Amino acid sequence: GLGDVYKRQVLDTSEVNQAYDPSQIIPLHPKQLRKQCLGGGALPGHHILIYGRPEAGKSLVAINMAAYMAFKGKKVLYYGNEESVKTHYIRMACNLAHKNIRDFQEHADTVVAKAEKKGLQNVTFIELTPGTFAEIEQGIKEYTPDVVVIDQLAGVDCGESNPVRSMDKSARAFRTLLLKHGCTGISVSQAGDRTERHGQMPPAFLGMGDVYGSRTGLPAQVDLMLGVGFDQEMYDRDIRAISIPKNKLGGSHNGFKVRIDKQQSRIISIS
Repeated sequence: GLGDVYKRQVLDTSEVNQAYDPSQIIPLHPKQLRKQCLGGGALPGHHILIYGRPEAGKSLVAINMAAYMAFKGKKVLYYGNEESVKTHYIRMACNLAHKNIRDFQEHADTVVAKAEKKGLQNVTFIELTPGTFAEIEQGIKEYTPDVVVIDQLAGVDCGESNPVRSMDKSARAFRTLLLKHGCTGISVSQAGDRTERHGQMPPAFLGMGDVYGSRTGLPAQVDLMLGVGFDQEMYDRDIRAISIPKNKLGGSHNGFKVRIDKQQSRIISIS
């Protein structure tokens, strides 16, 4: 009867306590984010969206965050469909080893060995061309990751030709997989045309409505939104503005600026 269904859906105290066990928390990076989220991170099932315009450094932010999670012992499954995952691998190795791209080119074995001691062995890279959510789920089942990264979400084939409906459908499909398999998700997406003001630079701190092709559908399916923006002066100085228009992980929406190191794909905090 309905009573039996209701009883099966009720969580007991041990299940709730387990959900907030420190070992279940996926730590966020840079450190400003940890201060603005309860427990300093995300939980299994949470979906984090990183979005921005071309050249903003979206993948850099995703790689930097995933590298920190791997450094902290979390298993990361990194899907790439915009550029070769070999590039993602090199950038993450440089991040963890604190070495430049040129160092990797000249002494790849040395850089990789140092990066593996710092957590690179915890990351699996899979290239999607463009990939489907069935393929993504197959990888999740095989590698049982703590964290799944999709770079970029719009590139996944969800069987929908309309761009707006495609983004909404992809966001729901990814969130379903995260909840089903108990993973934390990070997806990368573009900022939308609304940021291109008439004869003006887009705002450095992006808002919830600045997501490309999905101003409501995609934001509704994420728990933490991280906009990556800049103005011309910031771009020239390798500084980016990180906005937090949605934060169900802690409630704080205080944006901040960081310096990026393109050679090492690292974020450097600005005091």
